[in-house]
Amino acid sequence: MNRGWKRTALVVCALVGGSLTSVSTATPASAATTIDADAAQIITQSGRIVDFYTELGITAADFPVVSADDALVLQDVIDIVTETTPSSRLLPTALPASRPTDCTDTGALVAYAREVAAMNNARDPKAGGLDAETVYMYMSHFFDLPSMCGNPAAYYPDWITNSDRTAYNNYLSVSNKSQLTTSVGSMITSAITLADNPVPAVKNFINGGGPEKLAGGLNLFNRLLAGDTLRQEFPTVVALLDADKTPQEIVDQLRANLSSTWTDSNTLNAIVGTTAALMLPTVGATVFALGTVAVSMQLTGINTLMQVAAYNALRYTTSSRAASRLMRSMGML
Repeated sequence: MNRGWKRTALVVCALVGGSLTSVSTATPASAATTIDADAAQIITQSGRIVDFYTELGITAADFPVVSADDALVLQDVIDIVTETTPSSRLLPTALPASRPTDCTDTGALVAYAREVAAMNNARDPKAGGLDAETVYMYMSHFFDLPSMCGNPAAYYPDWITNSDRTAYNNYLSVSNKSQLTTSVGSMITSAITLADNPVPAVKNFINGGGPEKLAGGLNLFNRLLAGDTLRQEFPTVVALLDADKTPQEIVDQLRANLSSTWTDSNTLNAIVGTTAALMLPTVGATVFALGTVAVSMQLTGINTLMQVAAYNALRYTTSSRAASRLMRSMGML
C-alpha cells in the first residue's frame, strides 16, 4: 500500500523573527515565565541540531514532510536506533540547582535568565517586557563581563539598570540581533509546547543526547565531506516508506548506505535518528526554528569591526554600570 507520501518542503515562516507557528499554542509567549528541564534540553539540543546541519549546508527546506502514517514508522526508527523501550521513555532530567556553569548549555542559560527576569519584572518598575528582560538577564549573567559561568559573584547581574539595557540594546543592534528581544519568547513557548506534547520517541532522542553525539562525533572535514551523502538519503527514506518497508528495514538500509562515511555506530545512529525526527510533521519545523533562535543567543561571535567596537563599549562601561547595580541592590536606586 502506498501511503500517498507527498514531498513537501518544510517552510519555516520565521526562523528568528518570532511567530514560531509550527506548534500551535494558546499561551502567549510572555506568559511562559518558567522553563522546565525538558524544554531547556530541547532548546539546547535544537541549537546543536541546527549547528550540525547548517555546517553541512542543509537547511530546513531540505527536509521532506511525511504523512501521519509514515510518521509512525519514523517514530519506530528513532526507537530502534536509540534502543528505546516504553518503560525507559521520558525519564526526568534536572536543571542545575544554582546558576549554570556550562556556557554551552543554552537551554539552562535561558531558563535561568527567564527565572531572574520574572523576578526582576516583579520588583523593578523600569523593567522591560519579560521577553526583552530575559535577553538582558542572559547578557548580564553570561555575556557581560565577567560571565557568571566563571565568576559566580561578580557585578550584581540580577540588578541590572536602564544603563545596562541601553548598552545591551546597542550591542544587539550593531550585531544584527535586535530581534532576540521579541523572538526569545516565541522560542521559549515553542520549546515548552514541544516538551509538553512531544512524540515520545523524539523526546527520548533529544533528552538522550543524540545531537550531542553529532556535535562531538565528527570533525569539520568529515562533516562537510558527508553533507552530500546525507542529503542523498532523504529520497532513500521516501522510497523505503513508499515501499512499505518496516522500521528495522529502513534502519538497516540507512546504516548500510552511511557506514562507509560514518564508521562509529553511535554517530551513525544519531544521524539516522535526527534525520527521522526532523522529517516528522511539525516537529522538524519547530526544532529548526527554535534552534535557530537558540544559536543566535550565543552572542560571542564578535567578527566585525563594528561588533568589536560594540563589545569594547560594554567593557568600557562595565565598572560604572556595576556601580549602579550595587546601589540598586542596596535600595539606593
